[in-house]
Amino acid sequence: MSAPGDGPNGKHFLDLQGATLLRTPFWVIGRESLHQTVARQAICAITGPPGSGKTFLLDTVQPEFDRPVLRFEPEEDPTMLSITEQMLFELTGDEGGKRASKHKKVRPLIEALRTPKIVIVDEAQRMDRRCLDHLRYLYEHRESDFCLILAGGEGCWARIGAEPHLRRRVYRHTAFRYLNLDEVRTLLPKYHAVWKTEQRVIDVIDSHFAQGMAGNWASITVTATTTRKENSKPVTMAEVPALLLWHGIDWPGT
Repeated sequence: MSAPGDGPNGKHFLDLQGATLLRTPFWVIGRESLHQTVARQAICAITGPPGSGKTFLLDTVQPEFDRPVLRFEPEEDPTMLSITEQMLFELTGDEGGKRASKHKKVRPLIEALRTPKIVIVDEAQRMDRRCLDHLRYLYEHRESDFCLILAGGEGCWARIGAEPHLRRRVYRHTAFRYLNLDEVRTLLPKYHAVWKTEQRVIDVIDSHFAQGMAGNWASITVTATTTRKENSKPVTMAEVPALLLWHGIDWPGT
């Protein structure tokens, strides 16, 4: 991960000076999958556990898109009506009337989706079968013109995959996972200079705190560059217990 700057999630405590973009294998293939999906106005799924880099992928690649993006996060327990209203409001500034039915609101939503767009749904695992099918209906409507990106955490792909009529329409699927130790050892020194250190430093932090989660490594990198006297120098083994303590890990350093 690196500092997104003024991108979609510019206000984020993990914005970090001096970091290079953390090109995990999933970020690399995910970026290519997103561009292929957009080029074909297709459907794409970005799934995986929390902290594995899904949101970071979307934040860093979204500015590269060449058409308007509608990105939204469904409320808890969304309905077809709430999704219709949310999309309509984001696109037009109007929910389509408080008392109007879903069917009456779909027409203006289709009108708003007629020009080429990209629709990104964060936390897509919140949607049930009916909501997913509603998005499929909007996508396949003869008058709409948008590509659909479904990004979600635990259970997202299981939910999408349980619907054959939706699963078969997914053009690209990037399944994130946590990094293994060899990947962490390779990527971290490239990510920030503070990790150009002895291998044991990285091994101990990963086993006691980060556990292969890109988000956790970003978090402790912020700590390493803001709490030490010599913030720009590589982390030493003697400094590891204090860094872990900032994150609630009382490791005695043995």
